[in-house]
Amino acid sequence: MKAQIEKWILLVLIVVISVCLLLQHVVGVENFSDPVMTKYWIELVLYPSCLAVLILIWRLTLDKKIDGKQQREEKQNDLHRED
Repeated sequence: MKAQIEKWILLVLIVVISVCLLLQHVVGVENFSDPVMTKYWIELVLYPSCLAVLILIWRLTLDKKIDGKQQREEKQNDLHRED
C-alpha cells in the first residue's frame, strides 16, 4: 500500500480505538442494557484495531529505517568494489 493510504487507515483506526476506549472507560459498559455483550463487542473491535495500528506504525516508521540501512550497506559495498 502507499504511505498516504496507510496514514489514512491509521487515522481511522485511532478514532475507532478512541471511541471504544471512551465507551468502555468513560461511559462504562454497565450503563448499557447488556453489559457483558457490550464489553465483548467493544473488545472484539478494540483488539484487532490495536494490532493493526501496531503493524501500520511498524510499516510507516521502522521499515523505512531498515530500507535506509540496507541502502547504506549497498553503497558501502559499491565503494569497496570500485577500490
